[in-house]
Formats: sequence, structure tokens, C-alpha cells
Amino acid sequence: MRAAIGFRDHSGWAWAVAIGGSPTAPEVILRERVEFLRPTSPRQPYHAAQGRSLEAGRALVAQTELDASLGCATATAALSAQLHALGAEPLAAAVFISPSPVRAEFDAIMRAHTLLHAAEGDLYRELLAEAAAGVFPRVRRLIRRDLIATAAHELSLSPESISAHLGEMGRRVGTPWAADHKEAALAAWLALAGAQLGPGTATLSV
Repeated sequence: MRAAIGFRDHSGWAWAVAIGGSPTAPEVILRERVEFLRPTSPRQPYHAAQGRSLEAGRALVAQTELDASLGCATATAALSAQLHALGAEPLAAAVFISPSPVRAEFDAIMRAHTLLHAAEGDLYRELLAEAAAGVFPRVRRLIRRDLIATAAHELSLSPESISAHLGEMGRRVGTPWAADHKEAALAAWLALAGAQLGPGTATLSV
């Protein structure tokens, strides 16, 4: 069975949903919450760096980034192994990226609350994408706000039909099946549909 996995990231963790079968008859074959950090690592390192010196703040973010990088690598490798154990061939992964990545210097991030939030998200998304690229033959980088439009275009389905398909997946797999799971599943569905394009990385936005 061919399969792809999608991630719905949060600060230091993500829901991972794997879709198997074919793009015309997708089914959920794995659903798991994965952690990227040790319990002692701050989930929001940029926020945790506030009130410290710039040097100490940079060191805290750098250490958290290292911890998260190792955690992402461990999690993606374990998920790939689980898929193989289920008799699935993992062809691709899908991750969300920011439409406007933070390019500011550390001191500027510390001075702007909106940049703090954006930098937190960027940190985990990029590390997850890098880790996935080391495990899966193809990585799809998707912009979350465009997910439904992208899926409607690529799968040739209406948004209503996509919603119905996702709802049916949830009925088959059971709870929990919230928005996070649906977004991860749809991202995986798109990754599976595009897997025939061969190895590579794509950023999709409609």
C-alpha cells in the first residue's frame, strides 16, 4: 500500500495522520500525536527568552532548536518505521509553512510581540520539514490558509466534497477527529496524490 503522512504542527508537538491507498480512495492508516521536545525544554523559546540578556536569550533559543531538531528527526523516523510495519510504503510527507517567514534579527524579534509568535511557529515548521526530508522521498510544503483551495484544485473536488470525504474518514477511524486531524489528513492526501511526480520538494499555494 502506498502512503503519505501529513503534520499539523503546534509549539513543540504535532498531530501526524497517514493516508494510505489511492488518491481516489484514501483511508487513514495511522494517527498519532508526536512530541518534539524534552519536558524541560520551553515550548515557546522566544517568549521564554524575554527578560534575559540577548546573549542568554539566543543561547536558550539555540538549545531549544537543537532539542527540537533531534526530536523531529526521531519522530519522523519512528513514523516511517511504523508505516513500514503496517505494510505501507511511505512515499511523501506534507508540512505547513508560513506564507511570510520571519527574517528579522533576534533583537528585533524580541522587541515585537507579533514577530515572537511568528518566529515560534517558523522554528518548528522548518525543523519538521528538514527532518521529514531526511526520511521521506518527497516533502510537500503547504500554506495552511490555502489548503482547501489547493486541494480543490489538485484533487478536482469541491470544498463540500472534500469536507464530506474527511468526515467519512473520521467516522471510519473514530475519535479524536478534530480540525487538526482533518488538516493533517488533507495535507497527507495531497502529498499522496502528488507522489507520482517523483522525489522533490514543492511549495503549493493557490
